[in-house]
Amino acid sequence: MPGSWKMTILLDIYAFIQKIYGLTLAHFARTVNISKLAHPLLFGFLGGICWLLARDRSPFMKAADIAMLAGATEMMQLFVKGRTASFLDFLLDCAGGAGGVVLFLLFISLLRRAEKKAVI
Repeated sequence: MPGSWKMTILLDIYAFIQKIYGLTLAHFARTVNISKLAHPLLFGFLGGICWLLARDRSPFMKAADIAMLAGATEMMQLFVKGRTASFLDFLLDCAGGAGGVVLFLLFISLLRRAEKKAVI
């Protein structure tokens, strides 16, 4: 993400959190690393999408797909000036993907229950 976009998004997130929780920008910046939060959130979304789109694949293969995507994003950073690959980021990506799948499956389960109650 280009630096100017990243800064704009970070400032918007900081403003939102300050409005909701009353934290100052300085306190939030000292306590929260927003880029480490973005990894699991993004891969959570991608994990849910992967689970939905790859219905014919086994759960193990779906998990492998998410892990390979996480590894590929970290490997690409080796070729970008000013970026570094991180094993911690890879783990955060994988955990986010798994969490996204769990949340997606929970959401689907709740929808099915609601449909059954509506039919009865």
